[in-house]
Amino acid sequence: MTTQPASGRGTTCSGAALVTASAVGDYFGCFAADTPAWRVTPGTGHVVEVQMSELRSGDRVLSMGASGRVFIDTVVRNLHVHDTRTYAMLVLHHAHGSLTITADHAVFVDGEFMAASSARIGGKMAARGEHAHGLPEEVTITAITHTTGRIINPITSSGTILAGPAGGAVRVGSVPYFAGNAAVRFVALPGPWKMVAALMPDAFQDSLLLEVAFTHPMTVGLASLGSAGLPFATVVALFFMYNAIVCALFLVGNAQLMGAVAALALGTAAAKAAMPRRAKAGHAAVRT
Repeated sequence: MTTQPASGRGTTCSGAALVTASAVGDYFGCFAADTPAWRVTPGTGHVVEVQMSELRSGDRVLSMGASGRVFIDTVVRNLHVHDTRTYAMLVLHHAHGSLTITADHAVFVDGEFMAASSARIGGKMAARGEHAHGLPEEVTITAITHTTGRIINPITSSGTILAGPAGGAVRVGSVPYFAGNAAVRFVALPGPWKMVAALMPDAFQDSLLLEVAFTHPMTVGLASLGSAGLPFATVVALFFMYNAIVCALFLVGNAQLMGAVAALALGTAAAKAAMPRRAKAGHAAVRT
């Protein structure tokens, strides 16, 4: 999630700044921008392969649970949409494709989450396979190589997402890996940011404040407190407070839009409440 390069460090690649792990710590937690994801079309329910860079807050995408069940998840926010810099990444190759990801991103290998840098050749990843409603398949990591490119990070409500092409979409986290899988566990919990994103998805996606807040080193610091020995409940409480403060600042900055959303919600509720009365009045007129 955090991808702030240190000033004056790194190299260049094709004219773009190359941000390396040594330049920013080890906290990236992102996919290659052109990584395939599976978006569910509103209304029809059709599933379409898209690049992750096309996803926005409120989009519905496919994910996979611990049991291997594929389910529909929601993108809370897609980070780094406008980031044109180049980053160092790993490519996990398997028989049905590959996954290009930053070194600290959470991947699900051999039945547990770990940082991509901890994955090894021969490790097994859970894949959707060719049949959308079939049992998950295991794909084996056959090679691990290095590359560079633009990044993207669609954070989902469950903290997981299916990433990869048809036949080779694998279960991965939508956040970086921290000790005890803390980040995935945090994201899966209810929180103010999910409610605000559901109410105002476009504003939530486009907010510079939220982009800075979610990629700020403080977010990394909170997520890493669990490995420092603090109880998980304490870390969750701190994370929730930080989340609430950021969302409150966002709402203050979007007070006019929030008022319009509230007025629309109240108008819709009033219209629904009035419908039974109108129906009764119509029946009474017919009997008369």
